[in-house]
Amino acid sequence: MFNAPYLFCLYAEDVRQEMNGQMSIIGVFQGGLRIPSVPAHLPKLAIIANLRIPPDKTPESVKLEVHLGSEIVQTINPPREFLQTISQTSDQGVEEGYTMQFIVGFSGFPVSAAGKLEICATVDGLTLHGNSLAITVGDVATPPDKA
Repeated sequence: MFNAPYLFCLYAEDVRQEMNGQMSIIGVFQGGLRIPSVPAHLPKLAIIANLRIPPDKTPESVKLEVHLGSEIVQTINPPREFLQTISQTSDQGVEEGYTMQFIVGFSGFPVSAAGKLEICATVDGLTLHGNSLAITVGDVATPPDKA
């Protein structure tokens, strides 16, 4: 059993819901995102945010914020009715607690400078920082140590 809540994020070009109910994740960004110059627009960007909360009590409030540097680019406030429908996981070898998955999609995502893309979740007043995506600017053909 885990005792601390955590937020894990996966950054990709796209997420697709398949006819059979499966989810396909397309173009996962590993180790960061390098773009040749700014300003730029990513045609698509998808963030899969997995939030785990210990089984102490059902969460009363959850808010997700997508940050690009110091700017908040999107806020998600799941309604209380949604939070009341969440049930604990306790089978199939999964640790007990509450699990929520949010998929945040952008079309034409603007990038004006190098920086860090990050999701923060506030659960009943406690703020969790998910892993971030580092965005660097430079020639994609030039290794980072030569730029």
